[in-house]
Amino acid sequence: METLTRYLRAALAPYNWPVWLGVHDRRAEGLYLFENGQRVSFFAWHRAPSPEPGPRPSAAPHPLSPNQPNGGVLENCVAQASDDGSWWDHDCDRRLYYVCEFPY
Repeated sequence: METLTRYLRAALAPYNWPVWLGVHDRRAEGLYLFENGQRVSFFAWHRAPSPEPGPRPSAAPHPLSPNQPNGGVLENCVAQASDDGSWWDHDCDRRLYYVCEFPY
């Protein structure tokens, strides 16, 4: 996955365009599988930044930076952010870029 993260960062910089990973939990909520049925053993879910010590800000956390996965049964497919490599769950019908793997 590190190789993919480096490739996406280089190919899509300076933008952050999510890319489908071919990972989903459509079969059972929380059971993440690759399209070939292999179980996912590595996860890189996005985590919202921890608040800094000191007085709490009055504003709520940014709605686009929640901890992932956060979509429950509505978001079953996983995309990787091209800027930092973090994983986000999305609606599987969302149109995103994708990466194909070719056997040698």
